[in-house]
Amino acid sequence: MAKFNENNSSSPTSNLSSSNGLDESGPSMVNGNNIPTIDPVKLAPFTCFICLVKPVDHRDQRTENGKPSDEYRHFSSKHSADAKYLSVDQMAFPISGYLPQELIGNSEYNFVHKDDIKSLSDTYRQVLASNHEEFVVSDIYRFKMKHGGMLPMRTVASSLFNPFTHELEFITHQNYVIGE
Repeated sequence: MAKFNENNSSSPTSNLSSSNGLDESGPSMVNGNNIPTIDPVKLAPFTCFICLVKPVDHRDQRTENGKPSDEYRHFSSKHSADAKYLSVDQMAFPISGYLPQELIGNSEYNFVHKDDIKSLSDTYRQVLASNHEEFVVSDIYRFKMKHGGMLPMRTVASSLFNPFTHELEFITHQNYVIGE
């Protein structure tokens, strides 16, 4: 049975009971449409929340037989002459635990075991002294992981010089996990 307001115009609402959460006083005007007023307190017993959850095992994507797959065993980075990270690709996170923004602006030496800093600084000297087309391979060094532990790594580095000013633009690194 349709409900009529004072002007005898028809309303889309039917005879509503107070148990369904809709206000019986008649429709309210919202954007020019007749929409029933909803009382959330009365409607509460009829509401529910449905959530579908699917577990995701990220380890399956990065491991083969419990070891990192070759695809997830290296990351690229760019450095200044004083070894500060200028950019880091997204693969640094699954390997080291650091987000790229946690590395950028910091010296690479802050993330290397103190006994390996001299060896890595020698690599930087070789890269700066070499022709930009040459690649310099570092000795194995220990990279400090974010949540503890050391990761044995080796870096293949080269430099890029500005062809007009002959000044160093950046040093590129391909950082490879060794062993495991």
